[in-house]
Amino acid sequence: MSFSKLMWYTIVYVFLAGYVSYSSFMLYELRQSNMMLTEINKIQLDLLADIEYDVQPISQFRGLTNNRSFSCSVADRTAP
Repeated sequence: MSFSKLMWYTIVYVFLAGYVSYSSFMLYELRQSNMMLTEINKIQLDLLADIEYDVQPISQFRGLTNNRSFSCSVADRTAP
């Protein structure tokens, strides 16, 4: 039983069309994922920029030198 050239071409083109369709779908999904990751990255960069803007350097504590530490406590506050 031998296939004719037309049958072979048909089989090859069907597989090729399937491969191209699958590749196109996967590229579309990757593009969507990359867009989402890019948005998350932008949000994180904005958050880090806000944190960096609000951070005050440790040099504001005059007299605090290397290997020094300080502690603080937070007590419960109640309304008067």
